[in-house]
Amino acid sequence: MKKGLAGYVDAVIACGVLAAVLVAPTQASVKLFSLVPISAVDALIGLTFGLWLLRRLLSGEFRSIPPPPWTAVLFVLVAAVSLFRATKLLPGVSDIFQWVEYFIIAYMLLSGFMADRARLRWVWYALLIAATAVIGVAAAQYLRPST
Repeated sequence: MKKGLAGYVDAVIACGVLAAVLVAPTQASVKLFSLVPISAVDALIGLTFGLWLLRRLLSGEFRSIPPPPWTAVLFVLVAAVSLFRATKLLPGVSDIFQWVEYFIIAYMLLSGFMADRARLRWVWYALLIAATAVIGVAAAQYLRPST
């Protein structure tokens, strides 16, 4: 366990990742500047990634940043190229940013948890809680008598 400010920042990053995993099933969003939809997960991943990247840069651990899988990068690039044929550019750009966030940034954040078994266990618990909540809500909606 790291001590001092670095340990505190690492704990905040870990909480941000776990919170993002917990709220990932919620798709409620608001329109930022009346144009771009942003959800709680988007904000959590963005803030956590910013803090994670700052921590890596200031501590000299920049070389330990894992590269994203080439398939994820290829997917985002192909999606970005498809914007050339888009009739409306803004929704497409918004989607590209979200795919970068989910397929590249979230991967980079979660990959740090894969090496630490204790942290990985917490991610699995968060996934279990989120999945249980989603299944519970779905079952309640299915079993509710229709009016």
